[in-house]
Amino acid sequence: MAQSPHQILTNYLTKLDEIFGFYTDSFGALGHLSSRYEALKKKLKMASGDKLAFGKGPPTVSNAKAQHVATIGNLIDRNKVGGLNYRLLTDACLVNIYTVWDTEVRPNYASSLGVDQSEINSDVMGDLRHYRNAIVHYKGLLQRTNQTLNFVNVGDPVVLEEEDFTELLGRIFWDLEAISISQTGESLKREFEIPV
Repeated sequence: MAQSPHQILTNYLTKLDEIFGFYTDSFGALGHLSSRYEALKKKLKMASGDKLAFGKGPPTVSNAKAQHVATIGNLIDRNKVGGLNYRLLTDACLVNIYTVWDTEVRPNYASSLGVDQSEINSDVMGDLRHYRNAIVHYKGLLQRTNQTLNFVNVGDPVVLEEEDFTELLGRIFWDLEAISISQTGESLKREFEIPV
């Protein structure tokens, strides 16, 4: 059964809310991991270069298999705010947000309105496309000037702080509301930041 234009955009807003929930849950978990590794290092009196192995089976059995080995220092650093895992988390969320828009939401929304998808425009999503392309094709380095998103300069790595990511989601919500009103005259009646 075909969805209405309103359903398509509200379902995407729900997806964005789920992605933001994943982001905030993961953000908190990474900080917790960094603290746990710090405590383990201290408890076992480990040097930063001491290694931990992750894999199948306890290390005391003969058929145990290591699938990943890292130093305790690396584990602490990559899970700190701004560390590698935070960047990978943000990259995954940005790529997912744009890919769902580009491959599902925008074409289906245009089809539901009976218009060409080139008529469905969003400056925020256009700029997010540049971030996605930088992450996927250019080792994370932004290649093009953006119209509205100014979190990253051309030539710099696409690294968004937590506040930037939160602002981006709010701007996407606002942009989708503007698209809905301009295309159908109908408000989505959803906001990113709501009173609690």
